[in-house]
Amino acid sequence: AGNGTAGRGTANSMENGSAARSDDKQEEAMRIQWLSFPELSSQWCEQYEKLDDLLERLGADITQGLDEQTITKKKKEHGRNKVHVSADGFNEFPHFKEVPAVAATLREGRQKEILAEELVPGDIVTVQAGQRVPADARILECSTDLRVEMETIGFWKSDGEGPGHARDATEVDETVGVWECKNIVFMGCRVMSGNAKAVVIKTGANTALGVIAREMGWVDEAAAPATMSSKMDKWESAFEGKTEA
Repeated sequence: AGNGTAGRGTANSMENGSAARSDDKQEEAMRIQWLSFPELSSQWCEQYEKLDDLLERLGADITQGLDEQTITKKKKEHGRNKVHVSADGFNEFPHFKEVPAVAATLREGRQKEILAEELVPGDIVTVQAGQRVPADARILECSTDLRVEMETIGFWKSDGEGPGHARDATEVDETVGVWECKNIVFMGCRVMSGNAKAVVIKTGANTALGVIAREMGWVDEAAAPATMSSKMDKWESAFEGKTEA
């Protein structure tokens, strides 16, 4: 009887191990290999900027938020904060479905809850445990226990220190790798603990999820704005230090 019990235990252990390996393979298949996109690092500079310089460039006001005139102008320039994903994209990478529908933001001195699609760069947003980040954003201030999962954008479940990845508002220099910077959070990622106030730095096709959709060929071309290419050109020019009149 003892041998039978041991046999069953061994079988269960093997089954559990096999299931774990299967889960690992599935997780690996879901993980986006960012290093295979060599040009991506140059598309994120906001984590390195001095905060005052970043806020000025974005026209952001941390005490009042954006005004309607500025919002209207930015909407015309950046479009809606939406990633247009094909059916294949949703099937291959279900995390696209995890973008929140609403966002808590500061506009004209008042805290508002708006459709996340209406966010523009420079908006001031707040997030807390249990919520998902409505756009790529640079952290302005946060609680000491802020942790955010990054599996949504194809990264590992944890940094090894707890659930998700530790985030904070500390300024970093360019010796820190883009994806090691703790002062930015990404659209769709879930806040595991703590809370934060952040300034939106990228929306829609320019977010990490937008880059995933584009680089993996998962953009729904029929639904995507016709002006996407020209917007991307402007975006890339900005990172090359060019300015437009």
